[in-house]
Amino acid sequence: MKLLAKEESLELCQRITEPAKKLLQEIEFPDGYEKFKKIKGYYGVIPFICMTRQLPIFNRVVADIARGFGYDVKNIGSLLLPVEPSRIHFQFAFYTGPAGSEDYKIVEKLFGTMSSTLLRMGAFFSRPYGLWAGQVYAKASTYKAMLKQIKEAIDPENIMNPGKLNL
Repeated sequence: MKLLAKEESLELCQRITEPAKKLLQEIEFPDGYEKFKKIKGYYGVIPFICMTRQLPIFNRVVADIARGFGYDVKNIGSLLLPVEPSRIHFQFAFYTGPAGSEDYKIVEKLFGTMSSTLLRMGAFFSRPYGLWAGQVYAKASTYKAMLKQIKEAIDPENIMNPGKLNL
């Protein structure tokens, strides 16, 4: 991980000692979500896959957008998981108070802007649902058509998640 970070000019913020032990602990007793929730109560996540070399610019752009919305960049978390030597699963997390709070309204607005910006910059949303579904399907009409065919074959009466492409 250190080598990958150095090659891509990334800074490691936290080092996990004994990663296998930590991973097994999280599988047996998952508490990661609860830890994040304690920061401000709630959070929203933007998960995507990208080339490792894209990450520094994504980080800068996301920070600039957050500042533009008056969102404190200290409340942006991140997670990096290697996928292949040059590709990663990455996600930004935006910590916020409960629905209706002022910072929740800010996160709601910046979430859409950040998602569409990251998509335009080459982020790949491998799980297109909610807000991302329309954005991803607009760029991938063949993919959308194939999903429709699969859904029609599996669910011809459209009773599983009606009106959605996912089951």
